[in-house]
Amino acid sequence: MSKHSNYLSNMEGLLQIEFEFQNQLAVSKEMKIQKLRQAKEEAHEEIKEYRRKKEEESQKFQEENKDSSTDLKKEYIDFEKKEVEKIMKLAKENKDSVVNLLLNMVTDVDLTQNNEN
Repeated sequence: MSKHSNYLSNMEGLLQIEFEFQNQLAVSKEMKIQKLRQAKEEAHEEIKEYRRKKEEESQKFQEENKDSSTDLKKEYIDFEKKEVEKIMKLAKENKDSVVNLLLNMVTDVDLTQNNEN
């Protein structure tokens, strides 16, 4: 009977370790999800700030040049197009790396971290 009780004790220990591992894994995944959400929110805030800044620049430019000739309006339109092209090019160039970064953050869970909670 001693071997049987020893076997049961070992099994209970393994089950407890597995349970703790699953809990730690769930906590790690949730932390990564929270980090991704925070990064997404921060990115949206940066985009909103960038848009606000560009809108202010646009309004200021329009105010300063509202009585200008059509040549100035054409220059402004060209400037805007170039800015949009730059942004689109930058977004296209960095799309894959951002997607890979986000995927890695979700899929690569560091199980060696100690949970101090």
